[in-house]
Amino acid sequence: MKNDTVIFAACREFKNDAATNATWFQTFPPYGRYPVDGTVKGAAADAEFIFDEAAAKAIMDAFRAAAKDPEWPGILVDEEHYSLDRSKSSAAMAWAKDIRQEKDGSIWTRWEFTPKGRELWESKTLLNRSPAFACAHSGKEYRPTALLSIGMTNTPHFSELSTLAAARAAEVNNNKGEIHMKKLMVELGLAEDASEDAAVAACKALKGKASAAEKSAADALAECRKMKCDAFIEANKAKIADVAACREVYMANPEAAEKMVAFVPCSGTIGTAEPRFNYTGPQDCQAAMLFGGKSNKLCTFACIGLGNCAKACKFDAMHIENGVAKVDRYNCVGCGACVDACPKSIVKLIPESQKIMPACRNMDKGAQVMKICKVGCIGCMKCQRECPADAITVVNNLAQVDVSKCIQCGHCADICPRHIITYFGK
Repeated sequence: MKNDTVIFAACREFKNDAATNATWFQTFPPYGRYPVDGTVKGAAADAEFIFDEAAAKAIMDAFRAAAKDPEWPGILVDEEHYSLDRSKSSAAMAWAKDIRQEKDGSIWTRWEFTPKGRELWESKTLLNRSPAFACAHSGKEYRPTALLSIGMTNTPHFSELSTLAAARAAEVNNNKGEIHMKKLMVELGLAEDASEDAAVAACKALKGKASAAEKSAADALAECRKMKCDAFIEANKAKIADVAACREVYMANPEAAEKMVAFVPCSGTIGTAEPRFNYTGPQDCQAAMLFGGKSNKLCTFACIGLGNCAKACKFDAMHIENGVAKVDRYNCVGCGACVDACPKSIVKLIPESQKIMPACRNMDKGAQVMKICKVGCIGCMKCQRECPADAITVVNNLAQVDVSKCIQCGHCADICPRHIITYFGK
């Protein structure tokens, strides 16, 4: 029986565990026999990977044995298996910290993302993953024995990188740090006694292939960005004066051109927010402010609710419902007319992708808020304490979301005792 290190085809499945806010990623497929299909250099055309109970047990046992070390960071999750190539960055995208097996035999790992890794995942830049694993083989059968690393990728079957994986595994597995040169030469397609110059030339050739593959991936990403740009321009053509300039900006930084939508951070409807007076004058927010100060409600931060924003909206996206302005996110085009029309500067624009926002502006202490509004934020800090991403902080008695950290799990909305945090994902 011989040992090899290989990289298997990419998996796409993932699951969100609502109870723990953890995300699990399929790392090995269900039990079965899978074609090697060129992944292992020199393997027979009809060679197969064997994923069975023995393989699963070996993988699980190896992972759990490593996890017993209190300083063990987890299994490295990198970008495109770059950690197997010393000429590329080996920065971690995540660390696989836990492992489990499903009834169908498939093996899943729980990841803790780094900021860059989370960005690549949430932006859907890299959606697949493929494991690099130690593999024992006998004849035409290759059976995994240990998970070595995981690559976030869009490209299954990294046949060229399998050679680099074998070299790296040889370094790690040799206690004296000596590379098994004969095996490396064979993996490079050379004779066991080939010269160092021949090995260097073979490695350069592999790097050339990797560079070509990387360029191909970059070209695909550029084409994807162009398609998204075309869709963005088509959806917003009524507001774009210079299409060429917009395209240039979008292609350079598509995030900067993301669609924005209006949001009204107030939930003080009739019956929940105590009135200051019964206003019967012109249905205009500015007029009401002139008549009674900052607001027609005891909460001076509240939406007046007389519809200046709704009158300014040309897309039927803003309506007054029970005394508070509400936004129809489907119709909103993010033009900002409502923002300009609001005399209290309550309405603001937020990225359409942001699903979590506190619908309150009141910065009074909790006891005072409870006297004047049945739903206002009281600064209890429960959301701050329980946010799994440390994305919420209570500042000046008011919950605030750091959109750069928010993973939009919705947990804060579920636990808020005042139900003031809006979750657009539901």
